[in-house]
Amino acid sequence: MVIVLLGLAVLGAAILVQKRVVDTGWDPGAARDALMPRESAVAPAEPGTTTAAYAKIPPPAGAPAPPPAP
Repeated sequence: MVIVLLGLAVLGAAILVQKRVVDTGWDPGAARDALMPRESAVAPAEPGTTTAAYAKIPPPAGAPAPPPAP
């Protein structure tokens, strides 16, 4: 019985936090974004350069043709 009451208390607290904090537009990353602006993890490649030296894998039999290059 104690476990059931404890579970209901945790569920009630989660619902209360959801209604009062999260549903009002709370942004958990606002302070982090202000302190550490996002940076690209990978630098963009120069036009006309390859990003990897791996051979292309042929498409499987019956696969649709890829879209034309831009």
